[in-house]
Amino acid sequence: TLRSCEESKDWLYEQVAKSQFMISLFDTWAKLEDPVALQYCGFVTTPVIPGEELHENHPMVVQQNQLAAAMGNLAKELVLSRLKKFMWMLRGPCSNSVRLTSDKEVQRKAGSNIIKGDFEAFEELGKQQLSGSLLTLHKRSVFHTVPVQQVVESLKAEQWTVTPKLITFFTTKHRRVISSQVTEDGVNRQRRVETDRYNNRGRLECAWQALVETKVASSVHRYQEVGVQPCDIGSQERDVVLDPDMFHMDIKKQSLEFQNIVSCSQTAPYQSTTSYEYGKLFADLALTKQMHLEKKWHQMGDLVVWQPLLRGTTLVVMKTVDGKKGGWLLAMGDYCGSAAPAWPLVATEDVTASGETCLVFSPDKGERGKKLHWICLFDIAQWEGCCVTWLSPSGLSLKFPQVSRAQFSIMMAQVTEIDPLLTLAAKHGFWLLNITGVKAIAERLNVQVELPLSSLDLFDLCWHTVKAA
Repeated sequence: TLRSCEESKDWLYEQVAKSQFMISLFDTWAKLEDPVALQYCGFVTTPVIPGEELHENHPMVVQQNQLAAAMGNLAKELVLSRLKKFMWMLRGPCSNSVRLTSDKEVQRKAGSNIIKGDFEAFEELGKQQLSGSLLTLHKRSVFHTVPVQQVVESLKAEQWTVTPKLITFFTTKHRRVISSQVTEDGVNRQRRVETDRYNNRGRLECAWQALVETKVASSVHRYQEVGVQPCDIGSQERDVVLDPDMFHMDIKKQSLEFQNIVSCSQTAPYQSTTSYEYGKLFADLALTKQMHLEKKWHQMGDLVVWQPLLRGTTLVVMKTVDGKKGGWLLAMGDYCGSAAPAWPLVATEDVTASGETCLVFSPDKGERGKKLHWICLFDIAQWEGCCVTWLSPSGLSLKFPQVSRAQFSIMMAQVTEIDPLLTLAAKHGFWLLNITGVKAIAERLNVQVELPLSSLDLFDLCWHTVKAA
């Protein structure tokens, strides 16, 4: 057996089925609670200055809080970057098919249900009146790609039941994923020895022996190599002549007709994105499924208008449906026209030095943190939130003197009232959008002004939109 192939499948299974990737993100958040790391960066628990009384607005405390904001936002951006780049693994049908290789029926059934639910939502999307942003969502769906269609059709052929035949099929497929990486690693090591550091062309024998010397198979990918007996050719070594035909075949040149090629600059008929924006395709899966569950296909236009409000400020939000409140979520960013990733928060009520009650938040590193969360602003009236700021250990101790904290940590504290999200955006968010975003909100709120909206500058447009909100 090839250990590397089996290990690659097991690794992906651990990431997808056992939330190992999400757990690995805990390490980033944990730096905000690591005393050694924070002290190394210059944080102190309570700064002491002889002859001076410290308070929240003291220059040293302000400087500590600014450093805390920089570290907190850096941690947030690092987590968001990793989420976006690995969204294919967390949400993609092809990666979720690794669950079908499990020896546990619960995991196999869960994998089948995830893929089936996403596919049914996609089919329902296709039955809608497709136009505008809804048509764009349908066109860029991953269910138009051949690999995803193969996964779906193989499951449909077995009535969405994971049979032994399917287990064998998907196990083989996932074991083969590693083969392309082995080839790439081997080629890269050969290319390195083509030339030396002075850009002089190297010897052909060096390229051949690079794979053996660098142990691409045995050390890098941990294949079990076949044992061979060394061959001693002795004094005949210099007389060995290799036949060139042993390495390549002589292919006669053929002329090709290019009359059917019109242009190389035409728009490609398939979805092509950067690696960073590639995650948007899988955020679409979460968005489509949520629209399917809530039957809000007609509100796709609303989502496109409201989602940009999640940008800019450090914002925490909560959704209320039929009087039931969900948990607090940290808005991580915005995929324009799709679902926005979020991180669950742990909230506590603390009393400030002035006697006011204030919410303090920290990233949830428990069971909720092991799952990917999304924000879909179909109906903005269902959402409320507040702006928060990162506070340093000294800032926390001065703002909440009656609260004893066991951890030396950076946390988020509420700095605005908890308002409906539209009201909160009118106070703090509209001014951070570009003129196109503000105009879309103004049209959605039916802002009435004497002049056409297109003739207003950004300030006037924000002013009238704020009054309407």
